[in-house]
Amino acid sequence: MTRWFLDLSSSQNPSQFFDADYDLPLKRNFAIQAARTLGFERICLLDDDITISLGQVQAAASALSAATPVASFLVSDFPDLSTMEHVNRLTSQCEYEIMPGGNCLFLKLPEAFGLFPYIYNEDWFFIHVSALKNRIVKLGDVKQEPHRPWTNLTRVRFEEFGEVIITGILDEPDGINSAKVNSETYWKRVIVNRARWLEDLSRYVSTLEFKKAVETATLALSSVDSKDCTYFISALKKDQEEIPCIPNLSSLLSSFNLRTK
Repeated sequence: MTRWFLDLSSSQNPSQFFDADYDLPLKRNFAIQAARTLGFERICLLDDDITISLGQVQAAASALSAATPVASFLVSDFPDLSTMEHVNRLTSQCEYEIMPGGNCLFLKLPEAFGLFPYIYNEDWFFIHVSALKNRIVKLGDVKQEPHRPWTNLTRVRFEEFGEVIITGILDEPDGINSAKVNSETYWKRVIVNRARWLEDLSRYVSTLEFKKAVETATLALSSVDSKDCTYFISALKKDQEEIPCIPNLSSLLSSFNLRTK
């Protein structure tokens, strides 16, 4: 199953150079397709470091409808941010807009469509780039366990391509449907701006851990090419339209003693 996912067109991107073992998007795609096969109408995708109450689960399930097939909670005490954004947040004490993420996501099937691609920010691609945009119910806050992502340099390297792509998409009002995101010239500018942002950040960080993390991100960014970006956009559009099915899913579920409809 892992090989199937890594062979998708949108998975052929620089992220694989840094961490081919990143399995969150695969697990989320599996959960959705397994739920469809089993005939479930509502599911929750919940990370193991999130604390949520029974009342919040009930509220989210009740809020789901054909018009709003996605319900999500926000994490305000330890925001769902990339490693570099955490470093910037802790260095500058700046405030960030908190967006719904895949760490606590309720979906109504079959109205919820989309794909979690193999790239960092895969949940934002599913929520904010797919047809689900503007069809989300936000239901307050949940708790996430604090962690120290800047100490994991493999993670820092892996995140960089996803940070470039999501920045370029969210900067455009039409997102992935903008003509600009098909232009290598546009992505060259996004990459240059990202490099300048990291350079500015490197001047302000003081701790050794932060310095190493910013240096690692800068080096990873240097391997990102504008052609990688335009290829990913094209491939993601194709994969989202077709939503490739996991091969032999029914047999796999049967091995877990789960009956399909």
